[in-house]
Amino acid sequence: MTPLFKGTIAFLLSASFWPATIAYSATTNPDTGPGCGLGRQLWEDWKGKKQIAPQLFMASTNVTGSYTFAITSGTSGCSNDGTIWDSQKAGLFIDINYANVMDDMARGGGEHLASLAALLGVTQEEESIFFSLVQREAFFAAHGEPALLLERLVAVRHDLSQRRMLAASATRE
Repeated sequence: MTPLFKGTIAFLLSASFWPATIAYSATTNPDTGPGCGLGRQLWEDWKGKKQIAPQLFMASTNVTGSYTFAITSGTSGCSNDGTIWDSQKAGLFIDINYANVMDDMARGGGEHLASLAALLGVTQEEESIFFSLVQREAFFAAHGEPALLLERLVAVRHDLSQRRMLAASATRE
């Protein structure tokens, strides 16, 4: 057998599996095109948008730099909840400002603690309660361990949210 003949046979055998692969992909992921961005919006009304050419147009339009902006700003049909970044902001803030945060916690308030509270999602109405809870709790056992401090602050934030929900349900009754 010649190498060309072997190559042709191998190609035909592998090609026989393509329909099953394509059918499986279509059932497991019905939307395979660009999910958002300027490219998606410009080609949204295209009749055969699931076809290869329109999807290539969408993707190449998104490569212009508008896609990154659309995802981060929540425009052009893109949205995000910022969860990954928000969960890291408070930890990074504590890592950088650990001594100042600890001082503010001991005082029961201050700029660094207020900034950290905002990063944790504490509203201005809840801020004074949060400061009191933080000051009363035994956070100083976390001295030198920013990750443990963050864990405890998140627990206090959760406790504060629970209190707010209980208060809201009590006022409705």
